Amino acid sequence: MTASRRCSCMGRKRKRHTDPVYNRGRASHPPCKRGRGNKPGWVGQTAIMLKGQLHIHTTYSDGELTPQEAADAYARLGYDFIAITDHDHLLKPSYGDAIALVRSPLLIFRGIELTVHCRKGYVHVSRIEGDKEVLYIFNHPADVDVGLKDCIRLIGEVAKQYPIDAVEISNHGFYTPEMDIEEIAYPKVAADDSHNLLGCGRGWIEVDAPRDRDEIIRAVKAGRFTNCFAGDKARRNDAKESKIRIA
Repeated sequence: MTASRRCSCMGRKRKRHTDPVYNRGRASHPPCKRGRGNKPGWVGQTAIMLKGQLHIHTTYSDGELTPQEAADAYARLGYDFIAITDHDHLLKPSYGDAIALVRSPLLIFRGIELTVHCRKGYVHVSRIEGDKEVLYIFNHPADVDVGLKDCIRLIGEVAKQYPIDAVEISNHGFYTPEMDIEEIAYPKVAADDSHNLLGCGRGWIEVDAPRDRDEIIRAVKAGRFTNCFAGDKARRNDAKESKIRIA
C-alpha cells in the first residue's frame, strides 16, 4: 500500500504515465516515456484515459434528473462516458427511446439495474450494453446486510445466474474498503449510484481504452482502469499493481 497523494490533473482526460516507478505510487509526475506498442487504448506512444460513470438513475426510475439532465451534469464534470442504469422494477415506458434522444458529447451506454433474487432476498446487478459486448456489475455489496464471508458466497451464487464481470467497491459514491479485497476475485469499480445532482461526481473510473463502447467494456473486464473518489482514496485495479490517488 502506497501513501495517498493529490494529483493536480485529476478529473481531466490525460495521458497515462508508463514509468513503472510512477505506477507504484510515486508522488510526483515523471516525464512520459515510450509506450508498449500499438495496443487498444494507445494513441501513438501513450494511452488516453477516459473518465466514466457506470451507475446513474434518472426520472425513468427513482432518480430526480432526466437522462438529458444527467448527461449534461456529467459533461460539466469532465466525463467522457456514462451508463444510465435505471431500476428494472420501476422502469417507465420509452426508457430506451429517452436514452437514444440524449444529445451530448459523452458516449452514452444504455443499462439497467436488475433485481436478482437469491437466498438473501434480492441484490442488484447492472447490465450495461455496448454495441456487441455486455458488462455485468454486482452493485454495492457493502449494502447487503450479511457478513463478509456470506457476501462473497452471495456474489458466487449470483454469478451462476449472470456472468458477473466486476464488483462495486463504493456505496453511493463513497469508498467501501471492506469490499476492496483479494477474496472478491473480480475487478473492483467505483461508481456514484447517483439519483440527483448532489450524487454526481463522487466515485468514478478512468479507463485505458479508445472511445468505443465495446473497447471500454473489454477494458473494465480486464481491469485496465483506475478507481477515483472525490477527496478520498482511489486504487489502480490491475492484477499486478496498485496505486492510490486523491482528487
